[in-house]
Amino acid sequence: MLDAEVVRSGAPTRVRNAVLTLYSADPLAGLRWQRIAAAVLVAGMLGGAVDLLAPEGATESVDVAIVDALYVLDQPDEQ
Repeated sequence: MLDAEVVRSGAPTRVRNAVLTLYSADPLAGLRWQRIAAAVLVAGMLGGAVDLLAPEGATESVDVAIVDALYVLDQPDEQ
């Protein structure tokens, strides 16, 4: 009985319409793509300028050792 009264009053339709007005059909409508593109462009230009103007640092050699505990299982004759 209470459900029928709620439907008759039109409350579900009003709530649905109120919720739908809160959300845009286009979720990316609020973003300012010009600002994002400008920030990416400036970051790229700054990175390029730093790469050109920064002195070359001494390159360090790095030794890497990879230890594989299962390697012995693959090569039984080398034990």
